[in-house]
Amino acid sequence: MMSLVVLLIIPCANARHLSEADVVALEKQCKAAEAPIFARIRQKQLVECQELESKNRGDSATCAERVKDVRPGGHVVLNPPLPICEEAFNAREHYRLNPK
Repeated sequence: MMSLVVLLIIPCANARHLSEADVVALEKQCKAAEAPIFARIRQKQLVECQELESKNRGDSATCAERVKDVRPGGHVVLNPPLPICEEAFNAREHYRLNPK
C-alpha cells in the first residue's frame, strides 16, 4: 500500500503548471507528427480496398469513403502512441486538473 501512495505523489511533485497555449502547442505538434503516419495507413488501406473491389467487381469509388476515418481521433489508434502525443495527452490531463 505504501508503494501505491508514493507512486501517486511522485507525478504531482514533478508536475509543472502549463498554460492553455502550452497544451495547444503540444497537441499541434502531435497532430503534425501523426499526419504522415496516418496518410500512409490511409493510402495502404485505400489500395487494398480498391484491389479487393476490382476483384469482386464492386464499386472501388466507395473505398475513399471507407478510409476517411483513418486519421488522428478516428478509428485507427497508434499503439504505442508517439512520445510527443503521449506528452500532449498528459499535458491536457494535467491542465484539466490544474487550470490557471
